[in-house]
Amino acid sequence: MVVVTPLMWKALARSHTFSAYLWINPVDFSGTDGKLIYNDVPLTKLKFWIISNMTLFIALFLPSITIILAQLFGLVSIPLTNLMVLGIIVLMSGYGCLMAIVLISSLGVRLVSAFNHLHDLNTRLTLESWISPLPKQFDFIGISLNNHVLLCAIYPYFITIFLLRTEMDPIFLFLQILFTDSSEISTNLIILSFRLLFIVFAWLEFFRYCSNSFCGLIVGAHLILSIISWLQKSAPQIFLGKHISSHILQKYDTLRSILNIMHDPISVCVATVMFSGFVGCISINFATLKMYDVIPMPLYLTFPVLGVVIPTFIHIMMPMMIAVYEGAVVLQRKWGRALGLSKDVKYLKRKLRAEKAVRIYSGVFGYELYFVRNSTKSTYQYVIVGHTISALMSVSA
Repeated sequence: MVVVTPLMWKALARSHTFSAYLWINPVDFSGTDGKLIYNDVPLTKLKFWIISNMTLFIALFLPSITIILAQLFGLVSIPLTNLMVLGIIVLMSGYGCLMAIVLISSLGVRLVSAFNHLHDLNTRLTLESWISPLPKQFDFIGISLNNHVLLCAIYPYFITIFLLRTEMDPIFLFLQILFTDSSEISTNLIILSFRLLFIVFAWLEFFRYCSNSFCGLIVGAHLILSIISWLQKSAPQIFLGKHISSHILQKYDTLRSILNIMHDPISVCVATVMFSGFVGCISINFATLKMYDVIPMPLYLTFPVLGVVIPTFIHIMMPMMIAVYEGAVVLQRKWGRALGLSKDVKYLKRKLRAEKAVRIYSGVFGYELYFVRNSTKSTYQYVIVGHTISALMSVSA
């Protein structure tokens, strides 16, 4: 049975506690009742948040994408190491800018509302259920989430020192292209101060997004699975009468309504994450196996590490998305088996026919491409392995 463990709630609370010394964020977490809070305040009170996101765009994303495009069109020539670092920064800062757009738009309000409704529904089902609590078990996901939050709290300072020390930050590389005398840029205290300030502001905001979004996504997915698990446990009671069956089906309809609220943002997130994982796995596997003699050793070591981290993340997220649909299918089968014991067969049969299995879709711009089920995982892995082999064979040793 899937439940949201105390360690998961602790990680979600810590992700907001560790960034409490920063400026106000549109979305916050209340540790007392375990709900998200949407800070519907005037933009004047979000001025530091707006400045930090503008810094994320101006100091990281804009110069990085400008240099990469200039390299592609042959306007400049930069070393391969710097180009790869800029590519990674573009992906990371682009994700941060996308999160800022989601939070400030109506999608942020819908996600917060849906999360809180899921929490309320799970709490009611837990209180109404006669099932005894599960025994304590080793919580791998909860421990991983807490470690992830800790890394996101300290990593902005390490990455800032690394970029300034190696002079690979986008601002320095952009100024280096504009001005030929790079020694003056390195020693100028005013420029160094601005670089330090902008980079710290940008990375603090980015890693806060990483911490909050990842923990919120994991806890939200486990809330959905926990609700389905409670409904599966109470499925045999559906034959006891119209009142009890209507009460159980009402809870399931509530879950369907909540998922409908989350449909658009979740489908876009699933499509984005799966496409990014697809491109990232192929690129990192290619760099690990074919570019060990091209990429300098300190930077090369990050690629085998990412080659393990990204598939691990996919391995954690994919089963949760699959379990939503597969768990709903099992729930409907249990209802179907209990149907034969009911005195109101016609009534229940009509009600159950209208209930569709909840599922997680992948789509863009309102178009549903596919929904995630058991076959999706094997197909996804097959496509990644196939394209990786094609990429490796396209370049001679």
